[in-house]
Amino acid sequence: MDHLTVADIDRLVSHQRGPCVSIYLPTERRGPETRQNPLRFRHAIAEALDELTNGGFRQSEAEAVVAPVMHLADDNDFWQHQEDGLALMVAPGNSDVFRLPQSFDPLVVVADRFHIKPLVPLVAAGTEFYVLTLSHNNIRLLRGSRFRVSELELEDVPTSVAEALWYRDPETELQYHGTSAGATALAFHGHGLGDESTNEELVAFFRHVDKGVSAIVNSGRAPVVLAGVAYLHPLYRHVTNLDVVDEGIEGNTDKLSAEVLHDRAWPLVAPIFDKQRDRARQRFEADWHAGNGTASGSVPEVVVAAHQGRVATLFTPLGRQQWGSVDPTTFEVTMNDSEHSTDLYDLAAAATWRNGGEVHVVDPNDIPGGGELAAVLRY
Repeated sequence: MDHLTVADIDRLVSHQRGPCVSIYLPTERRGPETRQNPLRFRHAIAEALDELTNGGFRQSEAEAVVAPVMHLADDNDFWQHQEDGLALMVAPGNSDVFRLPQSFDPLVVVADRFHIKPLVPLVAAGTEFYVLTLSHNNIRLLRGSRFRVSELELEDVPTSVAEALWYRDPETELQYHGTSAGATALAFHGHGLGDESTNEELVAFFRHVDKGVSAIVNSGRAPVVLAGVAYLHPLYRHVTNLDVVDEGIEGNTDKLSAEVLHDRAWPLVAPIFDKQRDRARQRFEADWHAGNGTASGSVPEVVVAAHQGRVATLFTPLGRQQWGSVDPTTFEVTMNDSEHSTDLYDLAAAATWRNGGEVHVVDPNDIPGGGELAAVLRY
């Protein structure tokens, strides 16, 4: 059971071996209501089995598909420790269970690929950020979304000045002095920006930290909130090329929980995400009114353009599906009302994501252009 990441979405979108069973459930966190959790799960599994057998699989084959998650039906501890929603992605060669901070309407989809659109709001454009806590003794990196942050394990990254002694390199070697019994320790001579020696040592330390952190933080594209005592912020800004947010969280953060850091960081990054979404909306509206062919609200046109890698930005409706199919040879799109078909909105979102475009899942009333979905096309 993992915290959902951009890498998870990439992996699920790329999974090509069906049948793929996607199950979304609301879950109860506490109290007698938690007894509903396994009941909903069993009902969803029964629905998935029905869809598989109706699709031509023998009962034994259908049961083999869902077998990797069937043990959860009787796992009382699992159902007692839930968040607001549960997503299960099961297919040959894949079994993922995500406990998520977002509730879902019950949904079961059996198709040739995973149904990922309900997951996109958790990690899509305008949701992912990082918090980096700065300290002499406790470097922490947390990845966050609108709903929460979770702490990441830092491998090959010094998390304290003392640990940095093992990460020295010739160009940025930290200055240290020998101590008794042959031990070594870094020498710090103050805590303010006026102390040049201390600043040089901290800058060298932060260079080591930044090298490892930069390898984790989404190629530098996600915003990073710095957290720590005030004099450390400009020292780290001096060494990094990450997209560091102008305002940080000041004070001793060594003992602050992930929840507290999230509550303090989200107001700092939310305006950035709002501006990003507003720019995308303005781009669509400008192209739409110009009539230059780079804005579309047509479901068939957007689905085809997404498969061709031509969608730069997609707005798709939250909580809605448009069932249909796409001919793999002619790319002809057919829309229908059968839930045994493919959700065309999801198809467009997955293809846009796979081809490096931005996906915004918004309230249906907030789709620019007033259509069912909207896309800015690359060409």
